[in-house]
Amino acid sequence: MSGRSHSLSANSLAMAFGQLLGKGGFLAGLLVLSRYLDDTAFGALMFAVVLGQMLMLLVDAGVSIIANRQFSVDPEHRQQLMSTALGLRTVLGAGGLLLLVGASVLAGYGPLQLRYIAFIGLATVLDSFCELFYSIFRSSEKMIYEALVRAAGGLVSVALAVAVVGADMGRQWAMMPYISRSVAMFALGALVVRGGFATRVTPVFNTSHMRTLLRESVPMAIMGFMMVAVQKLDNVIIRSLIGVEAVGAYQECFRVAETMVVLITPTLLPGALFPALCRAFKKSWSEVRSRMAEIAQLVTGLALLVAVPLWSVSDRLLPFLWGESYRRGLEFGEVLLTFRLVLLAIPFVFWMNFLVASMVAGEKQRQAAWIGFAGVLASVGLNLLLVPRMGLPGAGTALVASNLLMCVLFYLELRREGPLPLLGQLWKPLVAAVPAVSAAVLLPDSPVYLRPLASAGLFAAVWLPAGGLRYLRSGDSRVTGAC
Repeated sequence: MSGRSHSLSANSLAMAFGQLLGKGGFLAGLLVLSRYLDDTAFGALMFAVVLGQMLMLLVDAGVSIIANRQFSVDPEHRQQLMSTALGLRTVLGAGGLLLLVGASVLAGYGPLQLRYIAFIGLATVLDSFCELFYSIFRSSEKMIYEALVRAAGGLVSVALAVAVVGADMGRQWAMMPYISRSVAMFALGALVVRGGFATRVTPVFNTSHMRTLLRESVPMAIMGFMMVAVQKLDNVIIRSLIGVEAVGAYQECFRVAETMVVLITPTLLPGALFPALCRAFKKSWSEVRSRMAEIAQLVTGLALLVAVPLWSVSDRLLPFLWGESYRRGLEFGEVLLTFRLVLLAIPFVFWMNFLVASMVAGEKQRQAAWIGFAGVLASVGLNLLLVPRMGLPGAGTALVASNLLMCVLFYLELRREGPLPLLGQLWKPLVAAVPAVSAAVLLPDSPVYLRPLASAGLFAAVWLPAGGLRYLRSGDSRVTGAC
């Protein structure tokens, strides 16, 4: 096994560790607050978090990905690019935050909602600076620093959420864990960049350089915003048509699935999978077909390994995680069906991320942006059509349909370059899913933990010996090297 492959494997593990601790801590903080806040306050908090994630795409504008690439190929000019990127981020962050708060005031949101939006928006701007720090860590193949920063943020989220509840600080301070988390991550990331990489964290407002960087990043920004909008705009419609409490219930369903997405993005795609895709597109279409077929099998297996065990306890998981008030005033059957639809969307979300990475590796960012726009139109249209008729499950149905649509469109666009037989590679994870589903069916009244453990164990027992994780073996030369 080469030193390079060992380094990549270690970096991928470090990145996964940091993502899991960071996302896990974020989720754990929400779990604590969900038992403390009333339905209206919790819904308002979750809605602010959703808007914050949309703000991130506006503030980042695709610059982090471009910076990552340029830091990798031209480390000698890292300081100049970093200073320019920091300047651009300051301008976009301040403007985006003002735009978000101003739009929220015009929308007529109440004082509590505005307070949450303002503070979580500020936290999002700080998080966007951290993304630039991560670009330096990734380009230097020292992802352990990113893992440490994210882990610190996760721990602060949990600690401050417990403090808010323990001190009974009230709904007004429910956003404190998130702003504190972002401040801690920004401070630690800036300290590491300054001390460990000899790079100043000082913005430079050179209009010409900022305009050039923004122009280069725009296709990535559009594509990224469209991808996120597909999974976030539904919350705006839910709030308008059903109420802010329903946003809380929907986010409880969605957050469980979203936390699982760290298995594929950003852990694997910038780590083990994306560089191999880049090299494949540079070599030949036959190489692309081979790499994408193997990754399709891996992505499908990971998706089913997550979705099937969660489905097996879907009727008991939400109250176990979020407390007995998890329904937020809705009917049990309505929330359960929504959760199961969100779980059904997991394989399509995994595939969507995999195909987006393939589009970027093949330098098809502009086409990907148009497909993302089609996904947004489908999501908004389906939500407006289905939510009034089906209630909250209409949003889950729209989530499945819009992600499936984008998967099909991405696949068709990639196939324009040549034959791309991906579906024939799915038999291994699908065969492994049979005993996993059987375990869930045959253990209907078992303890809450037994069904998912048995389901996951049987899936892994069939899938792994068949080569389920072969593509990620550290000794495999296909996952070494740089883009």
